[in-house]
Amino acid sequence: MTNESGPLIHSHPVELDSPNEQETVETGTEAAPHPPDTLGAWLRRLFARRDETGSAARLEELNRMIEYHPEAAVNYLFRGELRLKNADYENAAADFRRAVELAGDELERTDWGLVAQTLRDRALAGLQKAERHLTVKNAGGDIPPAG
Repeated sequence: MTNESGPLIHSHPVELDSPNEQETVETGTEAAPHPPDTLGAWLRRLFARRDETGSAARLEELNRMIEYHPEAAVNYLFRGELRLKNADYENAAADFRRAVELAGDELERTDWGLVAQTLRDRALAGLQKAERHLTVKNAGGDIPPAG
């Protein structure tokens, strides 16, 4: 619902999964109940940790999400990008390959796969970077960490 004098405001609670334990999320001008282990809650926690000095907390969170949702390409994509940034090229490449596979499967199952296509393209780009770093590393060279 739009209002000519203001921004888009949700007039109903936003739920990404069925609620169990409740957490409050601001949506426009009202607060809505939101379970803590939904995609939205996870993304808030993950991006809140983005600026931490170490990436161990982010890696731990991604590992947990992969354990809970092994079919979600985005989890492997984000973990691959984190590993690429940390110069863990072999594991980054494996995560990107899995993300490409899962996003490709999703693309085949859906009629409108814009998100799956975007995830697949981003994973392919990450895979190319990781493989380039591995090629240089295996040849005995050294290039700066991806970032």
